[in-house]
Amino acid sequence: MACYAPKKYDKSQFERKILTDFKKYETHWKSQFPNWEVLLNHEVSPEQFKLIDKLSANTQVKGINQILHIIENELNNSQRRRLATFFGIEDHYKEDYIKEIIQDLLIQAKNAGFISYNKSDLLPLHKKIEINFDKEDWDGIKSEIDTVVNEFKAIENIIRGYEDNEKELIKRRIMDDYNKLGGVFKKRLYNLTEQYTKQYSNIDDDGYKLSIKAVLLYMFEQCLIGKKARQ
Repeated sequence: MACYAPKKYDKSQFERKILTDFKKYETHWKSQFPNWEVLLNHEVSPEQFKLIDKLSANTQVKGINQILHIIENELNNSQRRRLATFFGIEDHYKEDYIKEIIQDLLIQAKNAGFISYNKSDLLPLHKKIEINFDKEDWDGIKSEIDTVVNEFKAIENIIRGYEDNEKELIKRRIMDDYNKLGGVFKKRLYNLTEQYTKQYSNIDDDGYKLSIKAVLLYMFEQCLIGKKARQ
């Protein structure tokens, strides 16, 4: 495999690179690996195809569009996340996860009623934790919230981009799914995270699961799920 990824394309440099790589390939690898492949970080031009094909008619040439197609269609979510981490763009990829999750929730939502509550009765986050979790779980859930709290702003910005009726549908969908589950809040939160992971990801992807947990804990922080008012 030969890779050519310049910041700026130069024809003579490209030709030297390809000819040198091909010569090394013929000398050291061709007998063991009969298929030669060239990857480029730009769209492949006809003259580049012509040069490479002249060297070896069986060569596969892939430009930027083909590489992106592989990433989007041949890698699973976990593999794409590892790739994003390698390139240092994990935060952007997390936001893509969150956008997918929220859009999936909207698509699946049918009917939504108006969400109303008396804001003067709502509790601050640390108080909601105390009334929704056993004392031995307080430190654990606070640590989980600390892990995802940086995503709350992204979630808020994404939701803000929807129409008011769509926002209501998304929130109501989560509330309805939460209310269908039995047990204490900790159990419901775990079960709903697992449910959405299987429903929307189809694989056990820790990154996707963490983004779902971020969305659910954001809804918890917003007093949409869990006990939310003074008793």
